[in-house]
Amino acid sequence: MKKLINTSLLASLLLGSAAWASVDTEAYCTYVQEKAGAERVALQSSQLMANVGRANSSGDSLLAIGLGNSLARYNKGTLSFELGQRDCALYSTRYAIEQHLRYARDVIQRDALMAKKMALLEGKASMMASVISLNGQVLKQTATVLDAYQKATALARIDNELTAIEVQLALTEPHELTGESLSKMVGGSLQATQRYQQTVLAISKQDNWDVALTVGMQHPLNNTLGGSNAASPYAAIVWTYSLGSSSHNLLLAKTSEAYLNWQKSEQTGQFIKVTQFKHQLLNLLTVKSQQLSELQTRDVALQTLLEKMDKVQTESAVKFHAQLVVDALFLKAEAVQVSTEVTGLQQYVTKNFRP
Repeated sequence: MKKLINTSLLASLLLGSAAWASVDTEAYCTYVQEKAGAERVALQSSQLMANVGRANSSGDSLLAIGLGNSLARYNKGTLSFELGQRDCALYSTRYAIEQHLRYARDVIQRDALMAKKMALLEGKASMMASVISLNGQVLKQTATVLDAYQKATALARIDNELTAIEVQLALTEPHELTGESLSKMVGGSLQATQRYQQTVLAISKQDNWDVALTVGMQHPLNNTLGGSNAASPYAAIVWTYSLGSSSHNLLLAKTSEAYLNWQKSEQTGQFIKVTQFKHQLLNLLTVKSQQLSELQTRDVALQTLLEKMDKVQTESAVKFHAQLVVDALFLKAEAVQVSTEVTGLQQYVTKNFRP
């Protein structure tokens, strides 16, 4: 029996790729991370402060100009940048899961079509060489003429099949799936959601307190008591604490719990989708494996028949032999396609689902 699986074709499977590039994910992550970076710069930069007030002792008006820094604003800047990163991670995970559910079968089927195309091209090259060889002979024997005619007709049939494959390939865009397992991404999605929500809570809780430092110069605008009009340095540390922080934190905790419960229900729905997808792939794998077994059995029978027909040189035998050669070529191409699909399904299921 001729070997039906071309191992060099299996190496071209995209399922083993360790990385993937998505314009949609990159665009979203660029947006949220640039936005978070801008918020961090705005919150952590020193503030120029100017105010006009009145001194209690003299009643003189004072102009104060200085720089202020807030610990709460600095912490918010750090947390905002972290939130952007976690938002990107959460979106990327969810997007990757949807890509798997939507395109995994297309990737496997596209690879199988490419394998079939390569098998047909190899068979076409071999048949063209045979036709050229026959044409170089003196076509006086009826058997030789029939053989050349049958093979030339077969070439047209092969070209038609290759055209059909090209149409199918054109209708399916190539997709590169993430190298991380699907089951791991589903579990990591909830963790990413929890980390995102923790950062949101930390930013909100930062409103409960603050320590601010202001340093600068102050200058009297009028001097009713005859004092100095020279500018003098000043510094101030202000500590603030919200009296409603306990209630605020309690409400935030309830909000976070409600949000996570909602996300868990979303995760449950997603888990059900992934489980159904796994069962669909396993069922498809069973069907394709049976189909491959049948094709291999037919190939054995066809090869045996071809060996017997090689010894017969009558006109009808030559004509039948040429037809069998064409049938064997298409059978092999179909077997290569199904074999590649079976291998792709096995690799995908093993890689993306826990035992």
